[in-house]
Amino acid sequence: FTTVAYQYGEGEQIGNLPCISPLTIRSPNWVSYKGFKLNTHQNYGAAQKYFNANFGEDATQNYYVFDFDFSKAIEIGNSSLNTKLGVQNLLDANYFTHLDWNNIPRRGRSLFVEVMYSF
Repeated sequence: FTTVAYQYGEGEQIGNLPCISPLTIRSPNWVSYKGFKLNTHQNYGAAQKYFNANFGEDATQNYYVFDFDFSKAIEIGNSSLNTKLGVQNLLDANYFTHLDWNNIPRRGRSLFVEVMYSF
């Protein structure tokens, strides 16, 4: 399900409260077919306009990040083998969020493989 969140806060003596998130939208989706599962994750963050420079904050740009992965679970007796292959930040967005220290960008496009054996 899609999550939409917006926060706003001001203090009498300090103005905009620090560490307040701008509008964010997170939308996971999935499809299953013959034991395979395709997951997509879309994350959007609006530009941060209501920051407090007295706390070291500054304005940030909006961002959009798209991730996806394929997974498959295989039953082996009383055990299971779960595998997942995916790409994070598929569009290789250069972005940072309002809480990222000194506006250091988050990682770009990355591939991952996950194998989990449960017994």
